[in-house]
Amino acid sequence: MHGLYEGTLRHLVLRVKFAEDHAAARLLGGLLATACVGLPRPDGVVPVPLHPERLRRRGCNQCQELARLPAAALGAPLRPGWLARVVPTRPQTGLSRQERRRNLRGAFAAHPDVRGRRILLVDDICTTGTTLARAVDCLLRAGALAVDCAVAARTPAHPDRRG
Repeated sequence: MHGLYEGTLRHLVLRVKFAEDHAAARLLGGLLATACVGLPRPDGVVPVPLHPERLRRRGCNQCQELARLPAAALGAPLRPGWLARVVPTRPQTGLSRQERRRNLRGAFAAHPDVRGRRILLVDDICTTGTTLARAVDCLLRAGALAVDCAVAARTPAHPDRRG
């Protein structure tokens, strides 16, 4: 569930991510909520986490802000504590697919409460899918029953991102 990361959508995502623009977060969150209506009701909506150091620098987790309205629309609790970023990874921007995989190896830890639960994982931007794949894998290894993903934007495909 996403649009292409370009034009107005790109501008809105960047406003949420770097300017703490709550109006843009509500707009994008509303679009995500609409896109998620047909999904099975999750037991928890989990935003892709930031490492605590990056969270302190940014002031807020943009994915958590985006996840609020889908959680409300689906009647599911927002569960930011169900997934943690335990390794202070470097930003993914500019990294190849292989570098992204290495960068995120062991980056996430799931809370034991995910066992047997259906989860909706929310991210802001999907470029290669590495972040989502690592987070989903972590949740499933911890016993999550199922993980659906919702993203606000997907970067257009480029030849150097294949594979």
